[in-house]
Amino acid sequence: MVRKRPSSDTSGGASPASSPNTYLKRCRECDQLVRMVEGTDGTWTPLEPDVRPVRAAAGEEHDCATVPQIRQGWTLQELGHPLTYRLECWWCGDTAFLHTNGAGSFALFETLGWPWPAHSCWHAHRAEQDRALLQTETDLRARGYQGRGHLIGVVPSAVPDAMPTQARRDPPALQIRLSGTDHQIVDGAVEQIIRFVSAHHHRTPVALPLPVGKSEMLAEEEPTEEEPTEEEDKADDVPFTQHHHHRAIEVWEAGPNLVARLAQVQLPEAVEVSIRQSRRH
Repeated sequence: MVRKRPSSDTSGGASPASSPNTYLKRCRECDQLVRMVEGTDGTWTPLEPDVRPVRAAAGEEHDCATVPQIRQGWTLQELGHPLTYRLECWWCGDTAFLHTNGAGSFALFETLGWPWPAHSCWHAHRAEQDRALLQTETDLRARGYQGRGHLIGVVPSAVPDAMPTQARRDPPALQIRLSGTDHQIVDGAVEQIIRFVSAHHHRTPVALPLPVGKSEMLAEEEPTEEEPTEEEDKADDVPFTQHHHHRAIEVWEAGPNLVARLAQVQLPEAVEVSIRQSRRH
């Protein structure tokens, strides 16, 4: 499997001792990743990818009948755990974030976090996605990735607790979150806001249920002049579960005055409201 290419050295002398030229490629016969190393005589020798790029010794050359250690155990399509990778887009060169759930689902985000906008090239080059993922897998192997890390080029603090498996091609401009311990009061506040926003914009906002939160609390009783019994003291120490209900309203048309106008909506005091705007708006 030794290959020779024409040498550009016309001096006739041997090359000085230095690190040899080397690059990674896929073997034409077995499709495994190999490291090509140029010898002092201009010949190129395929080695296993984890071999140091020095002159090939006996037994170090690539053998198509074996699987290199760096190749074992993982593929992007069947990684088995989530992975978020900061990279340069294969088509436009801009920074983007590739995310997989580890079970074959992939998304390319413009930014990490709500509203999870899709990088436009991902859908524009749908037919080339498989080739781009194969290139990414090859690049990761060349960097020594062994299929165990969850973040590459991303600091943990930049990644939200929950990652969607799909990016949003048409992300909303605004998200209004409402929270409260009484789900009927929260739902009533959601209807108030939807009616108000719909009266000012053509596109009706969408309400989304969010996971219910729970907290352990101790019962509070009115103070009395009588001394509580031992049984009553024990009963007071038993915690109960307080449920917190959350809803989100997403708005696609959000002019500069909408947030100010929302203050006109008279909501119950028992409902907490927070507003988030997309970075694109």
